[in-house]
Amino acid sequence: MSVDDDLDNNNFDVEFSTTDAQYISKINVFYSDGTTEVVGTLDGASVVSDTGVNVDGAADGDMTTSFTINVKSNVDDDNGLGNSGFNYNAGVRVEVWDVGNYDGSDVESDWDISDSPFTMVSDRVEHTFLDGWNMFGSPVVPDENIMDDAMESLGPFGAEWLVFDADGAYEDLYLTNGEGYYLALNGDTTMYIDGEALTGDPEDGAQAIYGLDEGWNLIANPLVNLLDKEELNISFDGDTLSWTDAVQAGWVAQTIN
Repeated sequence: MSVDDDLDNNNFDVEFSTTDAQYISKINVFYSDGTTEVVGTLDGASVVSDTGVNVDGAADGDMTTSFTINVKSNVDDDNGLGNSGFNYNAGVRVEVWDVGNYDGSDVESDWDISDSPFTMVSDRVEHTFLDGWNMFGSPVVPDENIMDDAMESLGPFGAEWLVFDADGAYEDLYLTNGEGYYLALNGDTTMYIDGEALTGDPEDGAQAIYGLDEGWNLIANPLVNLLDKEELNISFDGDTLSWTDAVQAGWVAQTIN
């Protein structure tokens, strides 16, 4: 998910299932940035449902199966993402409490955590490049797609930096998510790009698709997620093959730089 300075844009749903909900008195959700766990909040308030313990043997139970929580209010000023603007280890934990004994005593809790971490990215991503030649691409859809505006953090064009596309052009360029560029720098420099990350759940069929031209291509990972090339599928002439099979078929070269 993408995190920015607008709290309303940082809400996300946490869905779960419970059994024997009639014996549950309270459910709470906790958010982790991979290092620190905090209580899930929304609009500054803790996200919790509390129907109460047994009173004279009677309890309402808790049928809650989803919460909406806010990320920004749970993390530090850097969004818990570090200097790069990425966090690949975000997670959610849901804890439930039972209704206790007949008199409401001996309340116990149990919990479960998300099966695997998910990725969060800030609306500003940063990377330090070394003096000389570099290759780069934007892992977010940039707010400013005119190259000169998008790269203003590098200083004056020509004096401090130059960018070339795959065809060698360096004027009137646009910064496009998924496209790769050559970057020449006059000294080590930290560059930042403001934009919105592409989001989606691969288990729900979300895909990032990029077209390749015959011959050489200069592309960049359009996602904030780390990808192994073996996860790629290649489509050509109506057929789709895995990366390994596409290499064997002669569709693509084996090596990605």
